[in-house]
Amino acid sequence: MSNRRYRNTYIGGCSHFCTASVVEYLPPLTDERLCRELLECWDRQRARWGVCVEGFVIKPEHIHLLVRGNAGDVRKFMQYTLAETSRKISQMACQRAKAGNPAAVIWLETFSARANGTAVHKVWKERFRCVALDKEQAVMVKFQYIHNNPVKRGLVDAPSEWIWSSYGHYYKGQCVFRVDGFDHKRMNTDIVRSN
Repeated sequence: MSNRRYRNTYIGGCSHFCTASVVEYLPPLTDERLCRELLECWDRQRARWGVCVEGFVIKPEHIHLLVRGNAGDVRKFMQYTLAETSRKISQMACQRAKAGNPAAVIWLETFSARANGTAVHKVWKERFRCVALDKEQAVMVKFQYIHNNPVKRGLVDAPSEWIWSSYGHYYKGQCVFRVDGFDHKRMNTDIVRSN
């Protein structure tokens, strides 16, 4: 059930902190192949919608991104990313369930139980969260949050140990994904609010 009091905010040209979680906090993103599919999807969708991916972290059951672009394009980037990756995660769960993987059977049952409308499976929670960041300091706080998230969660001892984040781009000069980088000069104040 979504939190109706929460509203996504968008500011054209600014960075946006976006979060999406898998239903019931199931952890399909422990699979390296799915993580790579997610990265490839981000690459396709950023080209399609003309957005910049400035930062990210992929955790077993959710993702955080810093995305810059026009308000409608950021929204579409997230919507299409979640739709495409939902299909990939569902396909993987189906294949593994057929092969007798007990965790995949539970995931598939959960995805089916959460489906609504014409959907057969629902992988991601009702809504992604998106908050526009119109101050450079706010962006820097979110970068720290993203990069330290795997450490806080106990997945690794240091941010540099978690390959599924943009930390490597900013601090090691190498990353599993081509990050566009943060450009603080492109911020403005054209605020758009969405339900």
